[in-house]
Amino acid sequence: MREVMYVLVYVDELGFRGFNSPTSYDGFDENVAMDIIDEQIEEANQGDFLSYQDIQNDMERYKQNQQDIINEQGLMLKRVQQWHENLRPILEEEEKRTEFDIHEYGTRLLNCFKSIGEQKTFKELIELVGGSAQVEVSRYFLSTLMMTNTYNLKLTKSSDGEMIIELLKKERHHEELQVNIGNQVNQEPK
Repeated sequence: MREVMYVLVYVDELGFRGFNSPTSYDGFDENVAMDIIDEQIEEANQGDFLSYQDIQNDMERYKQNQQDIINEQGLMLKRVQQWHENLRPILEEEEKRTEFDIHEYGTRLLNCFKSIGEQKTFKELIELVGGSAQVEVSRYFLSTLMMTNTYNLKLTKSSDGEMIIELLKKERHHEELQVNIGNQVNQEPK
């Protein structure tokens, strides 16, 4: 009686051994079968697969990139902490200042004028209101600009470059709006 052996070996395109369909060999030679399998594995490995060395190099680059990111984040954290340390005293100083009410500063400026058409330099106004601190000067300047926009004041420049401020009217724009809105509310039929 003749003996027939079946070999159930399959090497797929990725180089893995598996099972496919049985192959019949009359005279099974294990060395020949293994050589065929080794050739198929070698062909598969020469394709798109990375070698162990390539994978190891990729891992080293990945580790280095991660270390670079950690170092960069550490530097960024130090810069943010330094920024906070520099900003903290400025914010603490700002908290000590009085609240800026643009209408109050504008009223102080308007009270420096006696009559409509009167002119003063900005420097004179600052001396009159006593706002010689840098923060106060900028607040008064902002109020001056706002009142110029609402036609309370007119700004011009003198021949020597000084800012001249002229009083156009003392009625405040926001007060006129409140009166007008109040009149409209009172006149609406109920």
